Amino acid sequence: MSDKNSTIQQYELLYDIYDHLNEKFFDKEHRLGDCIIIINRKTKEPGHFKPNQWGEDGNMPEISLNPDLLGRSSLRWCIELAHNMIHYWQHKYGNSSRKGYHNTEHAEISDNVGMDILSADGSKDKKTGQIITYAANPKGLLMKEYKYLDGNMNISSKLLTMFSEKKIKKQSVKPTKYACSCNHGFNGKSGMEYVCKECGQDVLPKGSSKAASKYNY
Repeated sequence: MSDKNSTIQQYELLYDIYDHLNEKFFDKEHRLGDCIIIINRKTKEPGHFKPNQWGEDGNMPEISLNPDLLGRSSLRWCIELAHNMIHYWQHKYGNSSRKGYHNTEHAEISDNVGMDILSADGSKDKKTGQIITYAANPKGLLMKEYKYLDGNMNISSKLLTMFSEKKIKKQSVKPTKYACSCNHGFNGKSGMEYVCKECGQDVLPKGSSKAASKYNY
C-alpha cells in the first residue's frame, strides 16, 4: 500500500506528467512556468486553460481537467493536459486569440507535438475554430512520450480515472447572427463578445436593441 493518500498521488502524478511534457515539447528558453492543475467536473468541456487565476499577485495560471468527460483512458487525460499546455504557451510566448478560439499558431504547435486536430466530421480539413476535437497521432511526439510515461511511471494504472464515464447529451443550439457597422457578419455562439478587425467596433447580435440603436438594424 502506498504511503501517500489518493489525492496527493493523483495531483503529484498529473504534475509529473506536466513537467515531463513541458521538457519534451518546448525548448529551454520557451518552457512553461508553474501552474495550478485542478480536477473540476462543473464545466461542459473536457478541460480549459485560464491565465491569472492564483497567487497573491494573481499571475498563476490554471489548467482544469473534467473527469466526467475524460473517462477511463489515461491517454485522454494526457491529450487534454497537452492541449491546454499549448494554450498556456500561447499566452506566455505566442499569440492567443479570443477565449476558447484555436488559431493557426495553435494548430501548428499541436502538429509539432503530435496532436491531430479534427473537424466536426472527423476529418483533418479544418484546424482552427472555436470548437475542435483532437487526438494523439500514433507516430507523433505525444504518443511517444505517453508510452514512455506509462512504461516508466505506469500512469495507465496509477492515474485515477472515473469508474464510469458520464455521457452528456448534446443539445442543438441555433447560432446567433452577428454584424458590425461595416456590415461584416457571421454566425457565432450566443453570448460571446467579438470585435471587428476592419472597423474596430463591437460586433453585436443582429436584432438586439443595442445593435438596433447603434447600427439601425
